[in-house]
Amino acid sequence: METFNCWGIKNIKETGSPEYKIWQFEIRNPFRTKDGWEIGLNEKFLLKAIYEGVKIFQIKLGEKMIEMNPPNEKYLKEKTRKKEYQDEKSMFKNGAEMRVFLFKI
Repeated sequence: METFNCWGIKNIKETGSPEYKIWQFEIRNPFRTKDGWEIGLNEKFLLKAIYEGVKIFQIKLGEKMIEMNPPNEKYLKEKTRKKEYQDEKSMFKNGAEMRVFLFKI
């Protein structure tokens, strides 16, 4: 089992098998909307999941565990084309912005 860190996401663990990878993690700051919950996942994290062949995200929100299929590159390109993202400023001086995609869960 591999563990790694990513901004805005904590306790990331990889489980499953090499053929069927599952990433379990907690979101630090989910957003409550009138329709439920939204989470923001940064582009770097999503591209790493695509590249590594992750099949399922298991997302912990409080005591609840929610499963989500990671988006594919085509879906991210479509969200980018439609400008369905937010670019967040870097915490570091002269750092590159971080692109964050929002997902309803």
